[in-house]
Amino acid sequence: MTPTVLKKDTKELWREILFKLYASVPQSQFLTWFKNTAILEIEGQTVTLGVPTSISFNNIADKFLSVIQQASGEVLGQEACQIHLKIDGTLHRRDMRVIDIVRLARSAAKKGEENALAPTKAVGDISSTNTETEYASDAMPRVGPAYVDRTSISRHTLTNFIVGPENQLAYAACSAVSKAPGQAYNPLFIYGGVGLGKTHLMQATGNEIKARFPRKKILYVTSEKFTNELIQAIGNQKTADLRRKYRDIDVLMIDDIQFLANKQQTQMEFFHTFNELQQTKKQIIISSDRPPKELGGLEQRLISRFECGMIVDVQFPDVETRSAILRVKCKERGIYLSEEVIDFIAHNVHSSIRELEGVLNQAIALYELSQTTPTIKTIGPVIMKLNQNRSLQGYHYQNGPKVRATTLEEVMDAVSLFFHVSGDEMYGSSRKKEIALARQVVMHVAKTDLGQTYEKIGETLGGRLHSTVMHSCSKIANLMKKEEGFRRDINSIRLDLGLL
Repeated sequence: MTPTVLKKDTKELWREILFKLYASVPQSQFLTWFKNTAILEIEGQTVTLGVPTSISFNNIADKFLSVIQQASGEVLGQEACQIHLKIDGTLHRRDMRVIDIVRLARSAAKKGEENALAPTKAVGDISSTNTETEYASDAMPRVGPAYVDRTSISRHTLTNFIVGPENQLAYAACSAVSKAPGQAYNPLFIYGGVGLGKTHLMQATGNEIKARFPRKKILYVTSEKFTNELIQAIGNQKTADLRRKYRDIDVLMIDDIQFLANKQQTQMEFFHTFNELQQTKKQIIISSDRPPKELGGLEQRLISRFECGMIVDVQFPDVETRSAILRVKCKERGIYLSEEVIDFIAHNVHSSIRELEGVLNQAIALYELSQTTPTIKTIGPVIMKLNQNRSLQGYHYQNGPKVRATTLEEVMDAVSLFFHVSGDEMYGSSRKKEIALARQVVMHVAKTDLGQTYEKIGETLGGRLHSTVMHSCSKIANLMKKEEGFRRDINSIRLDLGLL
């Protein structure tokens, strides 16, 4: 017998399922992977879930299938609920089937805050000998300044660190240390190239430890600052104060240890600090741009101590992970980029996460200053400059001034590309929402920017009536006034056509 709950609309059912998923999936991953998803069909005990891209398909299949099955079973009233994933490239933010998960997440978070009268203690996997408060990782309180010597960067958490094959071991090690500082992997040595996330992992681990163990003293410092403080202490004859500062702590995180090379007195002081902390089972986390054996200019006794703990590397992420990082950062910065633009950036940035952020910052500048939604045409030149004008995948550079569009056919090509609707569909009689909207945009741009008459536009677009074209132009103009995002989209099309 089919449960009565199936009488509900599939969109409403998916909304209820998403509410349950929000409680069990880390927020950054929830916002990244469940964006633009929808229930396509429910037949018996099988739910067909539509996802917009192959990347979403793979990540949901690998990480979240079991929790989706459980949540779906609870909502649908079925003990054994099967989830069938299907890639549907037509799913996007304007699709009527799609739920605004940012708004849903805010609603779920607000509801959770109202229901949470007090912090909930959870049984973790931290040693039972520890008497400090333990928190469930998915119920972490907001973290204030986590370091004695430097204000924490609150956005750097293990939750918003995107895990891929290249950094999985480093993430797992940091996660273990955050649960049992001083017990698991001490010292922890993280190495990798510039801009690949070492500092993010270190500070995220510090934030996580501070959240789990609020009374622990945590110190994050760069090797340069450590050296400068030692020089100043020697000059002021306050080396004893410096030693107390660095040894009366529970967690020491020192960044870019390679800069201690050939600084003999600094190395000696750090060696004794290292020994003191390790003997008292205090956690030490170190980062470097290379593994211990390749650190020239460092004493062998220091290198041997670095090698006695856990050594993990952070490499440049693959294209799927780069895409995921961009999606998360877009959410953090409150900007929308289409899947095409995200994939374009991910395929053409090859050096560091910082370069990804640099391109994203340029996109935000375009978004804010020119009031346009970034497209491949506007982002392409930015990446070309970073790549020293080397050719880009999926982009053909046109030298010289941008040619202003003069025909309705040129407008149709640009709108077709932006909305993923073919020219034949716009010429046709289909009244599907996405096709009708694209057709109306063509009419509006042709009238407003090209100055074509209602009659000429209607005739070119399959013999449509003067009144129909007039209504469409008016509708688009009103939407642009009411919806900022839509106005940016239209401006992007106009920019690509040389009309802005």
